[in-house]
Amino acid sequence: MYICIGVLLLTIAIGWLEASIVLSTSTITERQGRDVVLSCQFERLTDRDRVMWSKDGVVLSVNQEISGDKQKYEIIGKYDLIIKNIDGHDSGQYLCQNFDQRLSMIIILTVLTRPTKPELYQSNETLVEDNIALFICSTQGGNPLPTFTWLINQIPINGSYFTVSPNTSELRLPLEKRFHNEQLICQVNNKALDNPLSTSRTLNIQYKPEINLRYGQTLVTNLNLLVIENDRLTLDCQIQSNPSTIEPITWLKNGVSMSGINSPSLTLQTIKRSDEGEYTCMTSNSIGRGQASVHIRVQYTPIIRVTGGGIISENKRLILTCIVDAYPSIDSYEWFKNDDKLNISSLTSSYIIDKVSKYDTGIYTCVAKNTLKYSNGSSIEKSDRTQTRVTVECKKDFCFFRN
Repeated sequence: MYICIGVLLLTIAIGWLEASIVLSTSTITERQGRDVVLSCQFERLTDRDRVMWSKDGVVLSVNQEISGDKQKYEIIGKYDLIIKNIDGHDSGQYLCQNFDQRLSMIIILTVLTRPTKPELYQSNETLVEDNIALFICSTQGGNPLPTFTWLINQIPINGSYFTVSPNTSELRLPLEKRFHNEQLICQVNNKALDNPLSTSRTLNIQYKPEINLRYGQTLVTNLNLLVIENDRLTLDCQIQSNPSTIEPITWLKNGVSMSGINSPSLTLQTIKRSDEGEYTCMTSNSIGRGQASVHIRVQYTPIIRVTGGGIISENKRLILTCIVDAYPSIDSYEWFKNDDKLNISSLTSSYIIDKVSKYDTGIYTCVAKNTLKYSNGSSIEKSDRTQTRVTVECKKDFCFFRN
């Protein structure tokens, strides 16, 4: 009976809608799962007035009687419509009509619906450093359409790396070794959600061996490593590789393989100056070859000799020169005559007397100093000394002054 009445009133409504006065048009936006009340209030409403609710042309109620789903709809007061536990199907245009007063109200309901939990797919079979990998994140439903956010270990990825179409996002990610074992996360969000929905996967990125050299407790970060002659040197070759290395470790000195050494550690028991050079640790896996190099600089104490001594005639020019072999270079020089320090610049390696006299006869000593540095930042001063005898020959016979 109510269905017949509903059909009849709907037929009448269609004819009257254009002739009726629309008092108001309003919009309501609400999240799915909630109850919503659509208010329909007419002035001077009588018990004889006929009031009907319809949605998109389908009758829902006539006065207090529900012609639709009685679990879904309810009339309260005169004549507000309650829609329970709303979902996306409840979005639409609702019409409340007073046939007797030829009045109507339009309410447009928009239901905000949640998208499904996203799913994340990896297009590439394997992920290899320096390649570009395609990841696809998809979800279903959602009003409004969900937005997408990509993250690596909770750090957002620049939007230029991904595209978004309805319910799908594609990420083209340049693969870096630092992303290995990190979490790639895809998040979707819209106004129906209190918090974003997310899914993730652990990145397994293959990369060629990454090699670091360590000297004692110190990671070698410079191309040059200072060591001290006669000390002991151990270089450790530390390798990170995915997949594992397929070749034994190779050590090279100045580009030439050091035969018989395949250990991750290279030890020089007593460092010699001949050990100076470039040392390289090398290995490979299925992705490629990795290597690390360091140039060993051997520091050593000055080794000196003095030129210009011997017998020299009176009034001649005397030049004593301190010839030095040292690394690093000399910090300072000192000159002595018969153990008395001479007052000359510490930066000069030569001692000069323009015109010698018999009083310049004696034993002259040169002292040269340099500073050797340890890897821990400390240093030690080293020196060497050597001497030469100068004898001034007088112009007169038998004139030798010996000091």
